[in-house]
Amino acid sequence: MAPFVVPADPAVPTDTLLGSGSTELLAAAVAAGGGELRGRPMARQTTYEPGRSLTVRYDATIAWPDGRVASEMLVAESSRHLPAGALVLDDGTARIAVWRVPADPRLTGLAAALDPDRLRHLFADLGAPVVQATPRLRAYRPGRRAVVEVIAPGARMFLKVVRPERAEALHRRHQLVSAAAPVPRSLGWAPELGIVALQAVGGQTVRRALETGRPAPSAGTLLALLDDLPDPAELAGPRREASTARFAALIVAVAPELGDRVGALAARLAEAETALEDEALVPVHGDLHEAQILTDGGRVTGLLDVDTFGVGHRVDDLATMIGHLSTLALVSPRRKAIERYGASLLDAFDRTVDPVLLRHSIAAVVLGMASGPFRVLEAGWRQATARRVLLAERWLASANRVERQLATT
Repeated sequence: MAPFVVPADPAVPTDTLLGSGSTELLAAAVAAGGGELRGRPMARQTTYEPGRSLTVRYDATIAWPDGRVASEMLVAESSRHLPAGALVLDDGTARIAVWRVPADPRLTGLAAALDPDRLRHLFADLGAPVVQATPRLRAYRPGRRAVVEVIAPGARMFLKVVRPERAEALHRRHQLVSAAAPVPRSLGWAPELGIVALQAVGGQTVRRALETGRPAPSAGTLLALLDDLPDPAELAGPRREASTARFAALIVAVAPELGDRVGALAARLAEAETALEDEALVPVHGDLHEAQILTDGGRVTGLLDVDTFGVGHRVDDLATMIGHLSTLALVSPRRKAIERYGASLLDAFDRTVDPVLLRHSIAAVVLGMASGPFRVLEAGWRQATARRVLLAERWLASANRVERQLATT
């Protein structure tokens, strides 16, 4: 597979992290730890801020002096503020931090969450002693968060690992929201490790239900779910809104051939965003989409990832749901079923919020997702990015049509 290379960035060694230089870099880092890199590492995930930072997660094969040959995850980061505790390589032009997963220097609890022996002590401290626990890493964003599923005799739970200074706020969010909505309860937290233990809830994601032809929650059910969200006033600080300009800058940096189209989209959506100032502030999930909602027979059994819960605009939650569905439909073999479901939601949501504002917000959501194929280094990511930009343009055109229709009635 050809290396994924972003345009030259004077502030970030993109060729070293995403090009052929990654092999030499990681070989040096592995050798410093006593191992030997076998073959070429494969870049699997990126977090890129043009002009500021680039973090890349790799799959690699490493041979160790004791004879073990293991498939492992490595992470390399170039940024203005490298994490303390990571190995730092400096070639005179760039300083790059490298670590082996689970030894993430910002997620200090990840190693404990994946160690069965340490888990027994952790659960004992939380008042839930277990004899045996089997952990499995289910999600990982280097330096940001991880989710570990833990199976124990007669029990199943999830450990969310965040930066230690963020654990208490996450614990409090789960306490608050789970009292009013079907959000996993916090079973306790370890502040020094940044670990919050969460109850497992039943059901399958709405995405899985759509892909298997099973019932998905109706628009009324989803609206009732949002109505049940509690007042977040006791939580410190407002929810940070996503920036269309920031997403647009990232797309242009990795796919400059889309620059004119993305620039036009961002300018138009920035104008439309001013209409949000007149919208009421209400409790919002903040990242509501088909993989965050668990369902059984059309009932909602769980609402996941309330990290973003706070004060915001209802139209943003509704737009996020439809924006994700329309993007999913681009690649799903169940495209028509997903589009029908999305259309049923749109029809109902149009009656609860400004339909023009809703479509503008959906366009912004889709534009924000356009860099996703690059982030996960999907084969053919440039074409996938272009398809998402086209989808955002279609939502903006839909907003314009609805606006004209309303003006003539």
